Amino acid sequence: MTPAKVADFRRKDLREREHKVRALSRRFRKASRGADTRAWLGRIGRRALVIYWIGCLAVIAVGLAATLHPEIGPRLAFALRDPAMDLAAPLPSCAAAHLAGYSDIPVGSTAYIARQDGDLDGLACESYPHSTWAERTSRVWRRWQDGGANRHP
Repeated sequence: MTPAKVADFRRKDLREREHKVRALSRRFRKASRGADTRAWLGRIGRRALVIYWIGCLAVIAVGLAATLHPEIGPRLAFALRDPAMDLAAPLPSCAAAHLAGYSDIPVGSTAYIARQDGDLDGLACESYPHSTWAERTSRVWRRWQDGGANRHP
């Protein structure tokens, strides 16, 4: 073999190796992208499963508490019940209802007045848009602690 042929063979061999390295690099990047996606989906799935199991345990705990302590059942029902259903008479305005801690008065309540239902969706004196989930939860918590002892007329 002449030195020119040897040099040509080496160049050709070097190009083939570079081509193989580039192809392997592309395959590795593609495979690692898929692994990232699978890992991300796995984390989301695990979190959803944890949330599901926490919810199941909460339901079981409430059921056991109601079974072991029968006084909890009516107290829990009162805390989660719509407070507007306890009103005996309608309040004069929505501002008065909100000051008294009532909002979203349903059609079945004796406190429901059609003129206080602006959008005619069956709820009078709807809660303010800035009313947060925490505020509504604190109302339920206060009713839980109260246990029905201080029902408003």
